[in-house]
Amino acid sequence: MKYRVQEILLVLVITVISVTAAFFIAHSVQSEPLQMKDTLGHFSKKPPHNT
Repeated sequence: MKYRVQEILLVLVITVISVTAAFFIAHSVQSEPLQMKDTLGHFSKKPPHNT
């Protein structure tokens, strides 16, 4: 029973570390110099279709 509790705690600790690392990675990617308006600006600068 004691080993089962240790195993569950180990899984919980690994899960918390993984989620924390994922949030840090997502935050660092989000705070890159490239902003969303820059990427959307490329799509809006397409020449209009002449039909």
